[in-house]
Amino acid sequence: RKTSLRDLADQTAVARSTYEEHLRKAENKLLTNAGQFLRLVTATSTADPLGVAKTQQAEHAAD
Repeated sequence: RKTSLRDLADQTAVARSTYEEHLRKAENKLLTNAGQFLRLVTATSTADPLGVAKTQQAEHAAD
């Protein structure tokens, strides 16, 4: 957050718009893969790997 796309693009010697496009594609790949990983983890586990039950219990306690 302390730097701009223009600064990053200048450091890599590409146009800002090109850098922005590459960044957007990389973010999309990361989020897609993270979603697939989370689905795999939750589908193959009988436990509560994401701590959902704990979060729901805390929310109900706060009510």
